[in-house]
Amino acid sequence: MTVRGWVDILGISARRPGGRGAPCLSPRTPRPLVFPALLLFLAFALLSLNASLFATAAQAQQGKPGVVGLGDLVVTGFSGALPPPPGAPLPPGVNALDETFINPDGASLKIFDVTNPGGPPEAQLLNVPTKFQVF
Repeated sequence: MTVRGWVDILGISARRPGGRGAPCLSPRTPRPLVFPALLLFLAFALLSLNASLFATAAQAQQGKPGVVGLGDLVVTGFSGALPPPPGAPLPPGVNALDETFINPDGASLKIFDVTNPGGPPEAQLLNVPTKFQVF
């Protein structure tokens, strides 16, 4: 960047008031502060709006507890498959897997209450109640 570029950035004039002759460093005529004042006003307005939104979000979290609590286990997975009915004969040449379909009524998310597992964890199978299911 040239000296003239720096001089323009700093807000000073690089010429004498008459416009001719050797450059001199004299202050420019001050500009009105409308644009900086507008920016300051907008920044303050956005800050106050942001603060009010965060206060509303904090109040919303103080309601009744949600579905998942401390000590709950959330498990997602495949909802299961429905094999063909055991008493219905399959046509010749048809595999039983060809007539097996996804269970649309099976749960794809389950929440278990494991707050009282009945002893210390020892990599055992737990028989705990299901608290909530999503179908």
